[in-house]
Amino acid sequence: MTDFSIPAADAERAVRARKRRELREILRPYGTSSYFTGLGLAGLDLALFVSLSTLVVALPNVPGKLLSSIALALIMSRLFVLGHDAGHHSLTPSRRINTILARILFLPTYSCFSLWQAGHNVAHHGFAGLKGRDIPWVPLSPDEYISRPRMSRWLYRVYRSWWGAGVYYGLDSVGARIWALLAEPRSVAELVTTIVDEFDVTPERCERDLLALLDDLAARGLVREQPAGA
Repeated sequence: MTDFSIPAADAERAVRARKRRELREILRPYGTSSYFTGLGLAGLDLALFVSLSTLVVALPNVPGKLLSSIALALIMSRLFVLGHDAGHHSLTPSRRINTILARILFLPTYSCFSLWQAGHNVAHHGFAGLKGRDIPWVPLSPDEYISRPRMSRWLYRVYRSWWGAGVYYGLDSVGARIWALLAEPRSVAELVTTIVDEFDVTPERCERDLLALLDDLAARGLVREQPAGA
């Protein structure tokens, strides 16, 4: 008679999967959503976005424009947060409506939902903090951290602090744009020209930082160098 058993690695995965299912069942009563709340919040913030955008353009005085701009920035942040919740399918009970809402709610911040879904839902939440897999929040090894310049080490600690998310996402818009441009083969010169046109940066600084970023991405296997026109 032959004995059968589950390999140790498969058994461990099965235990983890069961624990995840049990955890979901425990949290399910606290994770309810409703169409009224989800659609109501989205509609309210979109209406405020349109109203404040109109005020920024229409008001004749600078103080009024400034106050409206500050309020508009806050509403845009709220729209991104709502888009985040919709992207996780927790804003309303319908996955289809959540997907549509996420695409709409990300528009005011020029965020691409498809790229966010791949980078955040898949890479980040699927491999949170795992070196080589968590693309948005790439961790450093102790040796890499020590070898960095003092300013780079300080900025890394800021990113990893509870208040660093605002700094991270504020500075990461350039990186997100480069990642979107790399969807098609492009030369360094083409990337530099586009980034300089769209952001407040000198060509020299842009090329230096871009080459460092591309080297890092290539080392992680996320991009590859190929002959022009290949």
